[in-house]
Amino acid sequence: MAKGHSQGLTLALLGVALSGCPIDDAQVGEAGSSSSSGMTASSSSGSGGAGGIGGGGTGGAGGGSGGMGGGCPVEPGLPGSCDVAGCPACPTLVMFATGTQGGVTKRFQSKDGWTMETAVSEKSADPPAFVILPGQKAGVALLRSSEGVTKDRIRASTWTEAGGFGLVTNVGANVSTRATPGIAASSAAAHIVYQDVTNNRYWYAAYTPASGFAPTNEEVKVGVDTYSLGDAAAAITVLGMDPVITNDGWGDPNLYTQRRAAGVWEAATQHLAAFDVDDTTPAIAALTSTQGPELVLVFTRANDKQLVFLTREGGTWSTTPVEITGAKSTELTLLALPSGGALLAYREVATGNLHWARFDGVAFSAVENLALKAIGRPALALGAGDAEAELVYVDTTGKAHHARLQNGTFTTPVLVGGTNLVGVAIATNL
Repeated sequence: MAKGHSQGLTLALLGVALSGCPIDDAQVGEAGSSSSSGMTASSSSGSGGAGGIGGGGTGGAGGGSGGMGGGCPVEPGLPGSCDVAGCPACPTLVMFATGTQGGVTKRFQSKDGWTMETAVSEKSADPPAFVILPGQKAGVALLRSSEGVTKDRIRASTWTEAGGFGLVTNVGANVSTRATPGIAASSAAAHIVYQDVTNNRYWYAAYTPASGFAPTNEEVKVGVDTYSLGDAAAAITVLGMDPVITNDGWGDPNLYTQRRAAGVWEAATQHLAAFDVDDTTPAIAALTSTQGPELVLVFTRANDKQLVFLTREGGTWSTTPVEITGAKSTELTLLALPSGGALLAYREVATGNLHWARFDGVAFSAVENLALKAIGRPALALGAGDAEAELVYVDTTGKAHHARLQNGTFTTPVLVGGTNLVGVAIATNL
């Protein structure tokens, strides 16, 4: 029996239960239900672990960081490439953070630093997920509620450039999850994968700024009864306009990927039979280069927590996992870059320090230790104009910090704020 993709009768015999107004400076409140209607065709976030902690994935680059700005003498992504004479304005980096006593939202621009702090009243023991749809000036943040009648519900706050974050509302009717949902965006839609609280199955939802959430509860399955399930939250990315998920299987040591094309889930691809994949959430990114691989997938080996990777090129997956030397983690994230490569950031198992490496389409660079203590998975986003990438993480005191990748090196972190935070998600408004 395939771990992640089982027939309904077989699973039943195993005894698995089946389940059948915008604001910036005011507090982000809550309401009973979300909008739900319509969907058009189809960046990202998340983290996970055994028992349902975390959840998510990493999408494509979601657009570049701007052009030369009509004669700007400095290349995008470098200091001095925006908010100076002859160069374009720097875009905004937006943060959504969750915590056991509530969360916080803030925004960053290079000339102003971090501003517009807004409290989030909703409590969550899991990190959030957040994307901004490239070119749409709109996005959505998701969290798994940990309080009262909304416990385990997927709760959402929509975001617009003009109005900031809106009220926190339910996604659909009684849509619950055992881990933080994974989210990734194309310019048309935000794609969401989440895990049922009762039977470990994966479900799909989508969000568009025009139509809201629809669908909210589409099961990831092929045919009538070949469905997908796993030991941890799935990760998600968008390849072209198609969402692709990846997960460890349920009750076996395999790894799976699965694509939704033209609104229909294709059969899952099983990778690495007999390879002992860890029961945690992998990371996947859709690359932007027209040459080389279109997907890179990083996951954890169970026995020693070593990070390894596979690639897919021309529709064909590599078959031999390659170790990322010196990288051991169960809390990782990938960010696709406009240049065609990707960045990997992770929390190291033994020390809790943050590390990072760059993927060039063939291999990962030597891992660099940032010597920054963190809890949970770090968050990455494309640079807000004058940086190549942005890194935000929660330190061991529950506060958020921010570092920028400029000229190949991360800057000294600055305090963003927050109290008793458990996780952050960030996105750049490009």
